[in-house]
Amino acid sequence: MKELELHVSPRPPDASALITYFEQHHMFRVLPSDELARLAGEVMERRYRKGQHLCYAGDHANAVFIVRSGLLALTEADERGNPYAVHTFGPGDVFGTMVTLLDVAYTGAAIAMSDTIAIVIRKPTFERLFRLYPDLALEIIREQYQIVCRAEHTIGRLAMSRVAARVAAFLLASAGSTPAGPEPASFELGLSHQDMAVLVGTTRRTVTRVFTRLSRDQMIAMKGRKVSILQTEALGHIAES
Repeated sequence: MKELELHVSPRPPDASALITYFEQHHMFRVLPSDELARLAGEVMERRYRKGQHLCYAGDHANAVFIVRSGLLALTEADERGNPYAVHTFGPGDVFGTMVTLLDVAYTGAAIAMSDTIAIVIRKPTFERLFRLYPDLALEIIREQYQIVCRAEHTIGRLAMSRVAARVAAFLLASAGSTPAGPEPASFELGLSHQDMAVLVGTTRRTVTRVFTRLSRDQMIAMKGRKVSILQTEALGHIAES
């Protein structure tokens, strides 16, 4: 079992900006001001390019990661060796708390699905905070419970729904973050078909076939990376099937 190597920036990010960030973060805002200032001086910031790994299965956990921007996927492999996402982490989510506190290895690989910035908290710092502040420990448990619930939902969805339903649900969720207007909901798809295959638990070829079918049936329109939802209700029926 190998130790996870951390390639972090040589200097910490701006301390005052970090203190403000921690004051507003759902997990760390319970800490007193002096502790937030100390924490801001001890963390580092790491930038991951799309497709870069934070860790591999079997790596020994020695840090906790807060996603400041971007998207991470915790992946495992199916019986054919194809990766699929059991959980995703977006801005504000905290990754690696339990494996770090329990001193165990990662069971899956964490991959940046888009360019990602993460705040890295070393194991000794995180353990000290966990032991000293019961309110923080409670927030960590709360966060872990939510992660488990979301992972169970993902696994259930992979087992019970068709690939077309998963792709349709993904497209509707992505379009749902765009402002409402008279024109069809549109968004930039920042993921490749291979990336989407990992997130919805299938192969790149199958994702491509689903996109082709949805375009042919005029439920969506594609122009480069821009996706427009033309028939929201019909796409919703597919997502629920």
